[in-house]
Amino acid sequence: MMTKHRMINVLALGIAGLSIVGCEHTPERLVSVPEPMASSAAESWRADSSGVALLAKGLALAMASPEIRQQLLDDMRDSPFEQHSLPVGPYLRGARGARVLHGIAAALGLPEGRVQSALGPNSADGLFLSVPRSGDRLNWDATRPIPVIGTATSIQVLARLTLAGKLSSTEGYDAAGQRVTVNVAGPEGVAYMLIGPAYQAFGLSPETTRAAATKHHGRTIASGDLHQNAVPCDPLDCGGGGAPIWYYVVLPGSQTYNDCVNAALLSPGEQVNASCRQAIAWEFRPHLIFNSDEPCNARSPYWAARDVSGSQRIQIFYAISYGRDCNNRMQTGLAHYGDSEFITMTVGETYPGSGRWVLFSVFLSAHYGASWGTDSSWGGDWNALEYYSNEIRVRPKIYASYGKHGNYRDVGSCGRGALYSDDCSYSYDYGYEFGISQGTASDLGFRNNRVHDCVGAPINNGSWYNECYWQNAQISVFTGWNAQTPGATAHAYLLGQMGF
Repeated sequence: MMTKHRMINVLALGIAGLSIVGCEHTPERLVSVPEPMASSAAESWRADSSGVALLAKGLALAMASPEIRQQLLDDMRDSPFEQHSLPVGPYLRGARGARVLHGIAAALGLPEGRVQSALGPNSADGLFLSVPRSGDRLNWDATRPIPVIGTATSIQVLARLTLAGKLSSTEGYDAAGQRVTVNVAGPEGVAYMLIGPAYQAFGLSPETTRAAATKHHGRTIASGDLHQNAVPCDPLDCGGGGAPIWYYVVLPGSQTYNDCVNAALLSPGEQVNASCRQAIAWEFRPHLIFNSDEPCNARSPYWAARDVSGSQRIQIFYAISYGRDCNNRMQTGLAHYGDSEFITMTVGETYPGSGRWVLFSVFLSAHYGASWGTDSSWGGDWNALEYYSNEIRVRPKIYASYGKHGNYRDVGSCGRGALYSDDCSYSYDYGYEFGISQGTASDLGFRNNRVHDCVGAPINNGSWYNECYWQNAQISVFTGWNAQTPGATAHAYLLGQMGF
């Protein structure tokens, strides 16, 4: 299908005075994202395009300072709010954000009062600051500045335009204050920050809440995920309360971590010996829980395993490989062939040499790399998940959202996902198995020692499309699944983002 490029009217959109490059085509369905109910304070204030542009440029310039970059990383990592975001007004007017505010003003050569006038209300109804893509939060370590995009248009409207194929990139500012083009239509290697009108609930005193949140250590924003949002286990799983009664796995031959990565037992290019990785992938395979009216759960899963160097742990990448994305219940997205949602699970021994293997952490993709806050992927500790009572810390329950298959740890987080367009409200545990087989049949191997590469995936209408797991890492040249239909993502890119 021929595609023509055009420039969208930025005055009509009000995107902070920045130009937006779109790809115009006939979408499968025009989308309409419902706006969240606004409070009276929100109704009395509207983001100003020039003010948001001023903040975006100033913050980009201020990030030339390593100290300010590190502070932003630390404060986002510790943020208790969805996707580690920060409410701009309360944060920059508070004691912790004062240095960032000063840096913005100094970089712009303006009085701090002028910058404060662009912040909006000192409440949760103003602007927010985030790194919208989970992959960027996983990988940005503050060693370099990243572009900042500012928008006065609601994130819901921008997501609607992107999903309809009318918006693929926009302009932000770099650390030199120059305008740069940023791809927002899908995952890519360039991270960015976003300032825009708040769409989530920050509470009555967001800066007080942020300041009181647990402090974490880690080199990226997402490091805090591994300790956030842990929920008490169900009393039935805890034996009536207290510490959970968890279980463990013993591998064939009682293999320890050192056995699994013993160089004498590895083939060229391997990181984990075949017996060990196949047993781990099988024993820790998650339970998928679908909505009772799920229209397309046909899938052809595969997996890969790697050694997490220096941690004495092994990570499994579960490529669920749905044949079709059937759109969400609200019809606010695009349906397409091929759906590349995935789950990673990091496992290790209870203590070195014990031979007793348990789950330590997970990463759940939910539209990984999608734009404008619709990426609701999450990583967390084992104790933030649900289990059957006899599988605690081994096989977690993972909830798949209706039609689009975003992965969630519970029904509530699913309902908040993808700008509240994901839905697990009719989840029912039918006892579905994940779908992989034992042995090498579902083993992808390693990037430089491939067991499988291009394999067929079933589509609900009976036809098949190929997915090449280790090829076409660049999204722009992706030819897997059905290249004529937008929305699917190259698994090779996703595997690379996760370190495979």
